[in-house]
Amino acid sequence: MLYRFALFILTVTSPALLEARVFRDSIYKDNIATVQLLREGKPSMVPFVQLHSPETFSLHFDDLNAGSDVYNYTMVMCNYDWTPSPLEPIMYLNGFMQANITQMDFSMGTKQSYTHYSVDFPNADMRPKMSGNYALVVFRQYDNTDTVFVKRFRVMEPLLNITGRTRDAINAELRLSSQDVVFEMDLTAIQNVNPRMDIFVDILQNGREDNAHRNVKPAIQVGTQLTFDNLDNSATFPGGNEWRFLDLRTLRQKTNITRELTEKNGLAYSELFALPSRGNTEYSPLPDLNGVYYIETRDGFNNNTDGDYSYVRFALAYDESPQGMGDVYVMGQMSNYQLSPEWKMDYDYDRREFFLEKKLKTGYYNFMFLNRSPYATYSHTRKFEGDFARTENTYVVLVYYRDRYQRNDRLIGVAAFNTILDR
Repeated sequence: MLYRFALFILTVTSPALLEARVFRDSIYKDNIATVQLLREGKPSMVPFVQLHSPETFSLHFDDLNAGSDVYNYTMVMCNYDWTPSPLEPIMYLNGFMQANITQMDFSMGTKQSYTHYSVDFPNADMRPKMSGNYALVVFRQYDNTDTVFVKRFRVMEPLLNITGRTRDAINAELRLSSQDVVFEMDLTAIQNVNPRMDIFVDILQNGREDNAHRNVKPAIQVGTQLTFDNLDNSATFPGGNEWRFLDLRTLRQKTNITRELTEKNGLAYSELFALPSRGNTEYSPLPDLNGVYYIETRDGFNNNTDGDYSYVRFALAYDESPQGMGDVYVMGQMSNYQLSPEWKMDYDYDRREFFLEKKLKTGYYNFMFLNRSPYATYSHTRKFEGDFARTENTYVVLVYYRDRYQRNDRLIGVAAFNTILDR
C-alpha cells in the first residue's frame, strides 16, 4: 500500500507531469543530457519489448553536475494516445512501484565533467504485467515530485500478423513527393471486438512525432480481416529527404561540415557551415540512419565515460526575409523526433542564416531542418529538405486494442515496412 500511495502522489502532484497531460519524451533539468534507450547496445526509432520475454532496454543518461546523486524511477502506464491510464499501478506492475538507478560511472579525461548513469529494465525490481504504452519517469532523491525526465517505451504482445508494403502515392498530385503505407491484419485472436471502436492504429515515419498518423481506420472489413489500402490518403506521408549527418566522433579535428573549430567556455566549439536548402534541388540518394543518433568517441575507449561534450552551432542559409514563414527547427532523434522549443532556430540578419547552438556528446548524428508555419499547406520537410517519393524511409505500424474488461489499451501488433525492401 505504501508504494501504491507513493506512485499516486507522483502522478497527481508532480508539477512536470501535471503540466504534461500527454506524456512525451521530455527533460526537465538543465544538467541532464544524452538520455537514450538502447536495445542490444543500439538506439531504436520506436523502442519496444515483448511482454513476458527476457528482452530489456538499457537506459543511459549523463548528469553534467558530476558528483553523485540518487535517481529513482517508476513506470506509468498510458493509453494509446499517451494520456495516463486509469489503472492502479499494482494492476500493471510486478515488483516494486519505484526503484533506484544504482549504476553510475564518472567521466574520464574529459573537459566536461559528468556522471554517467544506467539501468537495465524490465528487471526483477519492476516489470510490466500488461502490454501497451509506458512512460519511464525518473526523479531524484526519492522525491517523486522532482521529475528529472520522462522517456517513453512500449510493451507488445504478438497477437496479430500484419502484412503490408509501401508504394509511391497513388494520388496523382502526390505521386512524385509522397509515399503510401498499405497493410492488412486478421483479428481472429481477439474475441468480440468492434474494429471501429476498439482498434487504434498509429503509423510513424522513422519515429517522427511531428507527422505521425493517429487512429487510422481500415478501408475494408471482411469478417475479422481488416484492410488498410489508403483509399482516403490517411496513410500517405510526404517522403521527405535523406537525413543530413554530423560526424562528431572526435573533437581533435573538424567535422565533415565544420567551418571553424575553436573553444567556448572551456569546451570545443564547432561552428558548422551554413548548409543550403534542399527544397528546390533534385533528389540524391545518401546513406543515413533515418534520424537516429548514437554515442561514440574516437578520443577514448569507453563511449559512456570517455566521450566529451562540445558546443555545436547549426546553421541554415536563408537569404530571404524570415517574416511570416513560421518556425524553423533542427529535428532528429536527438530532439526526440519533436519540434520542441529548445530545438527552435533563431535568425541572424547579418549572416542571413538560421542558427542554433547546442551542447552535444561525441557521436554520430542525423538531423533535418523543418519548417512549421500556420500558413503553409505543404509538409514540414518541403521547404528546406524537399519531399521525394524515392526517399528511403521506415514506417512502423502500431496496433492497439482497447480491452474493455482490463480497461487498458493493449499493444497487440507491431510491423515495420521499408520503402526499399518492402514494395
